[in-house]
Amino acid sequence: MPGRGEGLDGPIALALRAAGVEVEGREWGALAGKRFGEQLATIREDVLAGWWHERALLVGHSYGGYLLMHTLAGLPAHPGRVVLFSPVLGVGRSENGMYASRPPRAGRLREMVERGEFPAPRALEIHVGSEDAGCDVGEVERLTAGIAGARCAVVAGAPHRLPASYVTCVMES
Repeated sequence: MPGRGEGLDGPIALALRAAGVEVEGREWGALAGKRFGEQLATIREDVLAGWWHERALLVGHSYGGYLLMHTLAGLPAHPGRVVLFSPVLGVGRSENGMYASRPPRAGRLREMVERGEFPAPRALEIHVGSEDAGCDVGEVERLTAGIAGARCAVVAGAPHRLPASYVTCVMES
């Protein structure tokens, strides 16, 4: 699931392809005009139709990671691997501090995790840059600590757009 305004030809998708990962999915444009609940319903249909098995690899970037986590929150535990790069999981600030964003239902994931209600995927890993203004590193660490088997990797000195070489390395492992 690419980030807002990105497609399957964006930097993360290119890094995935460099690692030999076949990239399929829905581009942001197909979701842009829909309400939040409609976006989740569309992603849910996609996940259940083609990526609901043990060998499935779900990848989300930025706001796409946020949408993917909210979609998974409404399903049983995903049987495959879920990898998120710089997901927007709460309030984010721009690199220059000029604006902040608060996505829809920003506190829902945290509440589910705190109550032990988030359905832990078989494998969940979240990668975030230490200098990412759009992704609160502390929030990512709190969420992963509360989800069984989840792990968080903080990339020292990296901004919101993680280096392609890092993404490729993660996917090759």
